Amino acid sequence: MARIACMLTALMCAVPIALHPPSAAAGGSARGASAHGSASGEGTSKTIPPGARILRISVHGSLEGEQPTQRPLLVTSVRKIDEIVALLGALPAAQPGIRSCPADFGIEVRLAFRTAHGTTPLALAEVDPQGCGGVRLTSGDKPQPGLEGGRSLIRQIDRVLGVKLKVSPVSHRSSR
Repeated sequence: MARIACMLTALMCAVPIALHPPSAAAGGSARGASAHGSASGEGTSKTIPPGARILRISVHGSLEGEQPTQRPLLVTSVRKIDEIVALLGALPAAQPGIRSCPADFGIEVRLAFRTAHGTTPLALAEVDPQGCGGVRLTSGDKPQPGLEGGRSLIRQIDRVLGVKLKVSPVSHRSSR
């Protein structure tokens, strides 16, 4: 009964609400295995199958007039792909409940992990670099539990690749 009341009043509840049951396994690489962890200590499985040799990064906008100008990037360095997979594996599970988020301009960064050109992605990560910074991960055709940390993930990907992804809407970019 207390759990139902907590679901209805998530902001005022002191009892943690788990999205998924705790996992007995812990640690390991996100590539070809499961990585676990979340802010609440509950485990969440995130898997990117092994074999990704190509990573296509594209930036999309959903608001007219705010389309990003970032051209798609193709990453073929297995070392860089592995680093990005590890970054995804380290993200915490999305926490349920209502919260206040910064402005979100409808921009999304898609990471498509493939074995070769023209193949169906092994995994797809859709990262919101604004707002609450959610990350949706699909492995094969199976959606994985939601993740948090999209805002910082993009900065970390920028460092791994040595680029600055254009994830701000055109009207909000500084002229620096």
